[in-house]
Amino acid sequence: MSSFGRLVILKRSGPGKSYPLKKKKIVIGRHSSCDLRINLPEVSKKHAEVRVLEDNVFVLFLTCL
Repeated sequence: MSSFGRLVILKRSGPGKSYPLKKKKIVIGRHSSCDLRINLPEVSKKHAEVRVLEDNVFVLFLTCL
């Protein structure tokens, strides 16, 4: 499967993590249906969506805490 780039999530306390973008649209959040799950209380059930459109990447915040 091709990759559309990488998403890097940084941490305040140390090195972050890098995730390949395997789809043109991924949802980030705590919910089990999310493509990238982050189980932290600061993260909403469906927190953000990352979209790759041609050579551009957009991050849409879906909800507020």
